[in-house]
Amino acid sequence: NKTAVREVRFLSFQSYGFGYSAFVKYNFSCRRVAKNAALRSESPENRRCCRLTCGGTENFMKQVEIYTDGSCRRNPGPGGWGAVLVYGGREMEICGGEAATTNNRMELTAAIEALSALKEPCRVTLTSDSKYLTDAITKGWVYSWKKKGWKKSDGKAVLNPDLWEKLMSLLALHDVTFVWVKGHAGHPYNERCDAMAQSESGKYGE
Repeated sequence: NKTAVREVRFLSFQSYGFGYSAFVKYNFSCRRVAKNAALRSESPENRRCCRLTCGGTENFMKQVEIYTDGSCRRNPGPGGWGAVLVYGGREMEICGGEAATTNNRMELTAAIEALSALKEPCRVTLTSDSKYLTDAITKGWVYSWKKKGWKKSDGKAVLNPDLWEKLMSLLALHDVTFVWVKGHAGHPYNERCDAMAQSESGKYGE
């Protein structure tokens, strides 16, 4: 049976707009219109326009930096993920793992859990060393996959559709820009996330 754990490390800023929750709710009067239109959208640009034309909520969004990483000791095998959220000079670390998973699932989970930790819609720059994650969003692949019933252009089934669905629902709430960074190249936040992911995967054995 799969087991999963999540750990939250609050680094002295619970009053700065972060929280840890399974789903994000917010109180803008146009939230339902924005969410439904964004979920139907095929690009981040369209989702951004949706928010702007639905009351300008983006103008009030907090700017958050998120750094994520995932790891798997064997692929598949024990895995872990880690994320650092930065807002207003304050930081929060969250991490977790699973006994039986894959590297790509941990990369996706890191992004999902980090975005789920936000208590309100935010403008986010999410930095990851996973091309699997960043290219699928920035190149629009994930929107095409969903439109085709989670099939690729060659007709093969897309892996991890459950996680892609969760991620897309969060992208409908937040204005997220994805940035790729080379892994294990000395990026301080990437290294921190990698260390958390490695530590979490180690809880399930070698």
